[in-house]
Amino acid sequence: MNNNPRHAIPLLILAGYSLILLAVLGLGWYSTSNTLQLQTITEDLYTHPFAVSNSAAQLDNALFNFQNHITHEVDELIIDNKNYDPQHLHNKEEAFISTAKTSMEVIKAKFLGDMGRVKDLELKLEQWDEIRLEIYDAIKKGDHVAAEHLVSTVSTPKFAEIVSIVDYILSFALDRAKRYVEDAGKFSEYITLSTGWLMASLAVIIITTSLVVFSRVRHLQREHEHSLRRLMNAESELRESKARSRQEKAELAL
Repeated sequence: MNNNPRHAIPLLILAGYSLILLAVLGLGWYSTSNTLQLQTITEDLYTHPFAVSNSAAQLDNALFNFQNHITHEVDELIIDNKNYDPQHLHNKEEAFISTAKTSMEVIKAKFLGDMGRVKDLELKLEQWDEIRLEIYDAIKKGDHVAAEHLVSTVSTPKFAEIVSIVDYILSFALDRAKRYVEDAGKFSEYITLSTGWLMASLAVIIITTSLVVFSRVRHLQREHEHSLRRLMNAESELRESKARSRQEKAELAL
């Protein structure tokens, strides 16, 4: 068995390289996995919680604006019954229906919480819509007493129930979005850390490779210089041998 330390150096270098390459592969896989996780979380964040929270906020604003407008229109009807123009309420009505329909479609499709609350919201919106039509009919007839009664005793309590459900959906979506953002921050830290270690490992590989190559080149240079000296010494000895041979022949001839 050969115990020469010089023969063990290449094996040690190979083993070290193998470990470093395995570490680089592991870090690369870890960084790629975290990047994919971060991409998924970001897509889910904008696809679900943010979409729902935006739609819930739009619905909430539309509900408040339309409820206030109905109350204002009834007050206008009471103040000036003869000159009241119901077209004002009709224009607001169309805008509210469009916003409510669009918002509810997004909430039903994207909400990640209790869907029973969403169905309850949809039902209460339908009920409130029927109340709204009754108020609208009373306004068109000029019956401000019936319109005021519907607004104060029927529409307002139903409006409060609807708003409470919308607030729940909005709060749930924002809480889920907060958790998604926190998870995204953690994965970003993991990616930064693993990328740093990956770059450090690559730097070690590059530096080690450079040192090994430089050492090998220097070794080959020394071997070449040694071989060149041996060759020059051999040539010198050959010339001296030839000179001695000629001298001996000359002496023998004499």
